[in-house]
Amino acid sequence: MVRNCGGCHPGGGFGEYDRKGNLYYNEETKKFGYELTGDDPELDGDYTSFSMGNPDYVASWDRSGVSEADCLLCHLKGYQWKERGTLLRGGLFKYGPTVGAGWATLKLSPEGSENPKIEEVNVDYSKKEVGDFENLHLQIVRRPPDENCWFCHAVSDGKKRGRQWSPETDIHKSKGLNCISCHPGDKDHNFAKGNTIQETVRDDLDHTMPSCEDCHYKGKDKKAPKYKHPFSPRHMKRIACQTCHIPYQTTSADLVYDLSTGSTTVYDTSKFLSSDPMDPKKSITELGPNAWYPTIREFKGRIVPAKSLITIYWGD
Repeated sequence: MVRNCGGCHPGGGFGEYDRKGNLYYNEETKKFGYELTGDDPELDGDYTSFSMGNPDYVASWDRSGVSEADCLLCHLKGYQWKERGTLLRGGLFKYGPTVGAGWATLKLSPEGSENPKIEEVNVDYSKKEVGDFENLHLQIVRRPPDENCWFCHAVSDGKKRGRQWSPETDIHKSKGLNCISCHPGDKDHNFAKGNTIQETVRDDLDHTMPSCEDCHYKGKDKKAPKYKHPFSPRHMKRIACQTCHIPYQTTSADLVYDLSTGSTTVYDTSKFLSSDPMDPKKSITELGPNAWYPTIREFKGRIVPAKSLITIYWGD
């Protein structure tokens, strides 16, 4: 999981500790976590030597090391996410923060594969192209820049919703707001979030970010223009703001996952949805083929826009 998903995770948690809270492998004591509990590692998903029918996916924590928490992933401008992702896929987790900060170079095997073979890692703390090891405290930013957030979120948000974050596609971005203007974090790194149909992670944080009404109606942001509707404000209790104010998206998003052939085939919105909301067989040329209109449904007492995701799977 660290190999394939660790690129968008700062480390720690499942990248460092097993399900009983022990380090997968302790570099000082040279012991695996299962040795502390006396469990059999062969059938343990954290330590198995044969995973998913692929012996190359052996959980060799003594070779890879653990993936420790890396603060610089968010708090250093110019962080090398791609290089760190390559390292993780190659199965050398312990060098992740070093590579990300630009203090290490990788020597890869010429054989190309999804999980590259790393022949050598050269660490040089005198390198200053990204992070200056001696003056790092002067380079760490308290407010993570948007590009640090979007290196991970651009992919997931684009696939799920077709959402974009640029001055051309979002009025908030064009007015100088950034990601943490609406999604600030607390001292425990809990990031403020809203409450949508598709997000079920950390529901305890629902409604902690400023809503449209907070800034444009209740005056939370003094610079935000106040809404002026020619009808009763009671409609706001029943209709979410984005239902009318974000009527369509201009970037295609995933609509169908077809796993019935044994491999995953993805069909996006441009395959089935028209950019003309009144005629599903016609496209509006000015918007382009990637534009699509959401469906409308009720969610927790309010009318909201939504996009279905259809998954086709046949299992034996």
